[in-house]
Amino acid sequence: MTLQQNLVFGHKTLSSRTKLTKIDEVMQPLFDNFLGIENNDSLKPILEKIGADKLLTILPLKWNSQSVSHDSYIDALTDAKQKLDNYVEKIYRYSVSPLVFYIGATGLLPDEINVKGLTSDELNGKYPNLKIAKTEQDGMFFEVGNTIVSVYPQNEYFSLN
Repeated sequence: MTLQQNLVFGHKTLSSRTKLTKIDEVMQPLFDNFLGIENNDSLKPILEKIGADKLLTILPLKWNSQSVSHDSYIDALTDAKQKLDNYVEKIYRYSVSPLVFYIGATGLLPDEINVKGLTSDELNGKYPNLKIAKTEQDGMFFEVGNTIVSVYPQNEYFSLN
């Protein structure tokens, strides 16, 4: 749709039944920036970090209604998606998977991660908008950087056959 001429994006008027979440607060500036609703530079650090130089060059042209060829825009979007997928895979492979495996095997965080555990009540007190799943209520929560890691008991059934 962004390739069509005379296409204008804007914000929808929200009804009183609409409930915005923290995810909406995080994502709105990114979508606003991507669609050219507001040039808030929220995408720039992300695109720079993954090396999506083609899209970094083309998006400002699109936002300023300058002519961008269909093929070069598609190429830049495809390149950025591939680089983003590769970056996510790298984070998952080298950071998330080893941590999940360690926690799953021991029930604890590695010694190098020196953070205090919180109960679900303590975490809810600190982040009242956070919804904790029923299965996680008896677990422990750890704030590691900008991430909350939950460790909770879970029954797993298996057969020796």
